[in-house]
Amino acid sequence: MAPPELPFDVKFQRMVEATLVQDRNHAAALTALDTLTTLLSNVLSHSTEPKFHSFRLQNKRISALMSNPHASTLLLFIGLQTRVREFQETWYFPEGLVENTERLTTARDICEGYMKTINEKAEKQERGVKSKLEEERRRKDEVLRMIEGDRLERCKKDENKLPPKFPARSPGTDVKRLK
Repeated sequence: MAPPELPFDVKFQRMVEATLVQDRNHAAALTALDTLTTLLSNVLSHSTEPKFHSFRLQNKRISALMSNPHASTLLLFIGLQTRVREFQETWYFPEGLVENTERLTTARDICEGYMKTINEKAEKQERGVKSKLEEERRRKDEVLRMIEGDRLERCKKDENKLPPKFPARSPGTDVKRLK
């Protein structure tokens, strides 16, 4: 008996997590997810306008998305297809997919959720770095205070050990030599 087929949302979540979220490059993952979310939102918002149903790879944001090695896998899994038009590769949402708003909405919501998760991780990591830097600054300040206190204490001790200061000589006065 074969295991039951997993629903689209579970499969897509696993793919996004395995391909983008596990990547240590948070900026690249955020860029990819943001572009993907924008594409899906545009199709959902403008389902009757054909210009939102396709995009060329020469677009700056799309080329940034496609620079991620896993982006095409995600696009194909969502249901997008490719074709060559006027010697340029074009990705498009087939007619049946545009009408399947549930699948597109689910994919967009998952991307938005992971964007939020990555942002939270990045903020937490940044807070941790700032906290470590602040702690290091406090330790340095404490060590500097201790060094300064030690220096002042040594100066006081050294002043007590010195013989009394001689009066300053004015220039031109002779010093008698002892024979």
